[in-house]
Amino acid sequence: MYQQIIKNTLLPRLDNIVWNINDNQKKADIENNFNTHIKIIWEYFETNLKKEVTADFLVWLHKILLPSWYKIEAIWNDWVKRIMFPWDYRKHYLSKYITDFSSVNEIEKDLKNLLDDFNSKEDMEREDILRLYFDFWKIHPFADSNWTISAILCDVLCFRNKFEPLNMLNLRFKDKRFLFGIIELYGNDKTFECLTHLLNKIDNFNK
Repeated sequence: MYQQIIKNTLLPRLDNIVWNINDNQKKADIENNFNTHIKIIWEYFETNLKKEVTADFLVWLHKILLPSWYKIEAIWNDWVKRIMFPWDYRKHYLSKYITDFSSVNEIEKDLKNLLDDFNSKEDMEREDILRLYFDFWKIHPFADSNWTISAILCDVLCFRNKFEPLNMLNLRFKDKRFLFGIIELYGNDKTFECLTHLLNKIDNFNK
């Protein structure tokens, strides 16, 4: 059920990888690996996505999205090296100049509150899903791939509710400045009306 929507969501990432590769065999290998990975992801959604979205679901999605050997090492201004693997919550601050992401100690609480609020919606609107995307980004629960996790989740939720997908990875890889622009607009005005306006901008971009 979710195979095609997840593939469409992730195609901008694949295109970003292969666009300048001239070796046809290498390109074919990457595309084959991509399709294999898509199958793993959509089977995970088919089996595990229930009516409510849970933090555990997202943690395991993060785990299958990245290879088991993948890790991120980060050193904050206390000079302590922190190593994070797929499924680990972020253990470091993203930048000493950016203070409005969730603090390390607040990630689990903030994510739970976000999902509890989202799951409480009785009449889901596309604006609610876009709000989830923005607010998940502000929490930034993982050290890497937050953009991808939220893009897949939100497009599947759109599909499940018979809405058009958001295709946020298309924005990210084609015009990151535009993406940060709408994030800033949402940060300044979180009303439902603003979300409707931002959806129009996103849909026009994706045409």
